[in-house]
Amino acid sequence: MDFGKYKYQEQKKINEAKKKQVQILLKEVKLRPSIDVNDLNIKLRKAQEFLEDGDRVKFIMQFRGRELAHKDRGMMRFKSILTELMLRLPSLQIDQEPNFEKNTVIAVTSLSKKVKRT
Repeated sequence: MDFGKYKYQEQKKINEAKKKQVQILLKEVKLRPSIDVNDLNIKLRKAQEFLEDGDRVKFIMQFRGRELAHKDRGMMRFKSILTELMLRLPSLQIDQEPNFEKNTVIAVTSLSKKVKRT
């Protein structure tokens, strides 16, 4: 057997395996504590599309200036946003619970059932 032909066959096998592979991406949705209702609905709609495509979504709420004095209100708002998304998508699961890191709150979500990407 020709070595060049062997290398060609191996490369075809690798390429075929890559086509069948499902790649899960991590998308980010950035929020502020003082986000308006309509802006929030748009962000949640985009997050829902990302989740339905099979991606994971990382929610980031950033606090600036005087907003840092009201971290408890911001955390309550963040949790209410996640519960609203859970109402829209019942199979939503929270991979990383919301927690503070300096001046941001971060949470990672995904869908619990396997959704095939087309």
